[in-house]
Amino acid sequence: MSAPDGAFTSGGARTAHVLVPVDDLPTVLGALAGDGRVDVVPVPGG
Repeated sequence: MSAPDGAFTSGGARTAHVLVPVDDLPTVLGALAGDGRVDVVPVPGG
């Protein structure tokens, strides 16, 4: 997770960078573009 910081930030949203298998990418992007939802969960050892 990362959050904006520094002198010019104004409390923006947090950002999560995730790795998605190429075969699952269309489904994930479709959920983000529509009314769907993407849950991000930690992977043990990851």
